[in-house]
Amino acid sequence: EGSAGLCRSQVTTDLRGDPTRVYLTGQSMGGHGAWTFAAQQPRFFAAVAVVCGYAQGSEQEEEIARRLARGHSSTAVCVYHSADDSV
Repeated sequence: EGSAGLCRSQVTTDLRGDPTRVYLTGQSMGGHGAWTFAAQQPRFFAAVAVVCGYAQGSEQEEEIARRLARGHSSTAVCVYHSADDSV
């Protein structure tokens, strides 16, 4: 489980967070990380908000979409990106 288990333990046990209300967000490169981490642990997050995030190529985009698609995950997804951004 590695870093995901450590994160889960830190948030829910050490910080006494509600495991049903864990949210993930990131901007730019952090948005890329948010996409990736949420796709790896879709049952851990109630929602993910990505601001100007990106995926590395169409293969990664498809994998992230598949893992976070309705019916496969209950994670809510909110994405913000400008049409003027070239990424």
